[in-house]
Amino acid sequence: MTALQKSILISIRNSASTPSTQLAQAVANADIVKSVFRVYPQGQTEGHALSGFIFKTIYNGKEEIFGAIAQHAVPLHNGNGNIGLSFTARVMQNDQVVDVPAKIVQMSAPSMPDVALIKFRPEDEQLLTPLTLAEQESVRGELLHTVGFGNGNLMFLSNTPLLENSLISLRFPMKGNNMSEWLGLCGSPVLNSTGEVVGTVTGAAPRKANSSYHIGYATRNLYLKSLVAAYHGDVDKASFPFILGGDKIVDLRPDEFVALIALMDENGQIIFYQGTDYKFSYSAVMEHLPKARYIGLDINHVFWKDNMLVEEVSATPARRLIYDLQEKKIIADKIQKSH
Repeated sequence: MTALQKSILISIRNSASTPSTQLAQAVANADIVKSVFRVYPQGQTEGHALSGFIFKTIYNGKEEIFGAIAQHAVPLHNGNGNIGLSFTARVMQNDQVVDVPAKIVQMSAPSMPDVALIKFRPEDEQLLTPLTLAEQESVRGELLHTVGFGNGNLMFLSNTPLLENSLISLRFPMKGNNMSEWLGLCGSPVLNSTGEVVGTVTGAAPRKANSSYHIGYATRNLYLKSLVAAYHGDVDKASFPFILGGDKIVDLRPDEFVALIALMDENGQIIFYQGTDYKFSYSAVMEHLPKARYIGLDINHVFWKDNMLVEEVSATPARRLIYDLQEKKIIADKIQKSH
């Protein structure tokens, strides 16, 4: 065992949330920690850092290496991100810590997929240790594991059962008293028992009353695969389905997001209305969906402007459509503007 592997096992044994022996062995054998990296603003390698991970995938028969981070790491017009399109990644190469340049090559909306696709220099890629994306979706109750950097320290969350596989994210319990201990964990990989990536950590929600844990969120692999297709200009494969109640309402591009959703009854009267505020609330929509006949969507897209990512919610969206839940089809679809 290398010194790195030994230090990993020591940190696991000393962890407050002691993982299983199986996970400890998996981490040591698969060098999973070599596949995660710290994210710093370009030219800076001190202070608070976020997490990211390296993965490999096959596109048109050729293996490629990418990275992933949480999209909300970049400066937002209504947020505090500080990572530009180009940044510094602190990675492991041959058991050594190395700072290498990295670049965001495809963006998504922070309110929905909230993942960004990363490329490294070819000379750095060949020294990286990528993870593999799982092909199968995780199922409820499946035990998941997370490795990343919380408050700058290597952190392991293990044996957390999947609570829900929703429209965009996997949801799982995160035990702890204060969410501040996980600051920086966004962008970490969520792994299944074989060490394959099933999702990318994008945040956590406060625990509900009488609950012993917080809820962690991880964007499903579907969206990473869409970003890879978009990177190659493959329009057909770059979209992802927006599904509610089992109905595919529309296909969205990786940079598109639902800025507003309205649910209407048989007479076209609005029974639920919600603008996107920070995150698209799937659970709130599903609570009212059974009473609806029509779904109205305002769709916008994110864009880069003045070193800032703009996720615009405006009175004049880029696209506005109405879906008939009974007829199961779009009955109105209007392109209104573009940036």
